[in-house]
Amino acid sequence: AIENVGLKEVWLKVAGGEKACVIDNVISKHRPKLILEFGTYVGYTSTRMALQVASWGGKIVTMEMDPVNATIARNHIEMCGLSHVVTVQLGHSDDAVQIVLEKYGPGSVDMVFMDQRGTAFHD
Repeated sequence: AIENVGLKEVWLKVAGGEKACVIDNVISKHRPKLILEFGTYVGYTSTRMALQVASWGGKIVTMEMDPVNATIARNHIEMCGLSHVVTVQLGHSDDAVQIVLEKYGPGSVDMVFMDQRGTAFHD
């Protein structure tokens, strides 16, 4: 439904369509236990990934700089019953490594999904 709104009604920055199929296939093939996502937006991709990884006890940490988007994402994820799988972390991608190291330890991230504004990776 969210993808349809983004395609037909208003522009939404969500990883849908072909991009979603690629993500689904990678997750299905590699079964990551911990995914780190940069760029939560409204939590669509986090929710989509969480629906898969929850079946084997996987977790997602997703980083979002905008407090409004983080709040929307947290509520969306909670309404989907996935808050035990997804942690929406407010902060810059530069903060992610330290946060993940402190909570999960070195070598804990199995997959990284970079879905934030591209220039942020080059600053």
